[in-house]
Amino acid sequence: MRIPHSLTLAFMATSVFLAGCATAPPPPPGRIPVVYSTESPGGSKLKEKPTEVTVVSRASTQKEVGKQVALNIALAVIGGGFAARTFSKDDLKGSPIDIPGDRANVRNPVPEDFVKRLDQQINAVIKADPALSQMSWKEPINVSDGYASLVYDTLGGNDTEKLSLVLQLNINKYRETTGRLNFAKPPFEVNCSSSSEPPLPLAAWTANNAIRVKTELDKMLDQCSGKVMAALPQMLKY
Repeated sequence: MRIPHSLTLAFMATSVFLAGCATAPPPPPGRIPVVYSTESPGGSKLKEKPTEVTVVSRASTQKEVGKQVALNIALAVIGGGFAARTFSKDDLKGSPIDIPGDRANVRNPVPEDFVKRLDQQINAVIKADPALSQMSWKEPINVSDGYASLVYDTLGGNDTEKLSLVLQLNINKYRETTGRLNFAKPPFEVNCSSSSEPPLPLAAWTANNAIRVKTELDKMLDQCSGKVMAALPQMLKY
């Protein structure tokens, strides 16, 4: 008996639909991936991975403030007096740090090296724990933001401009659920954002090919690893 063409198409469509609805195999027990994400739980998103520590000078910020004031005036006119966006110097992307030769000390290790190291530390703990080594997690641990800049400390005045190393970094994981509304639940977060003290002139940061930048950033990332490991039981909880 010849099967009508319309029935054949319907059968094929049903097969594709059922294949798409098939339950994905559970992840292997005893391991959770740690990944870099350009998206933060608050909804902001970076256009690209930060590859270097940048510098946010007073002059560049004043220029951006001028742009923001003009934008606020335009939006106020359009919106009939509606309060426009606010401005933060920490939101500036910044410019490359001017140093000669090797730029290894201003490289941003967060998206690659730090993520790899944190993955190794976390999964070593899981492997060594009899209970955790039997568990599976569908949701990864996300390393979000991870950009660092030398940011001016004060605006105005005639003193030598001083800058602090500012790191924006968030480690988070969405809760494990069996339903489809997984992302409706807020993730568990460890805030690793920090700022160095005291502020220093740019020359102090860039001396010896900016070794101080690397040393300070490494210290911040070590402190972040410690905070994450201390919070790991809550982070891995279902």
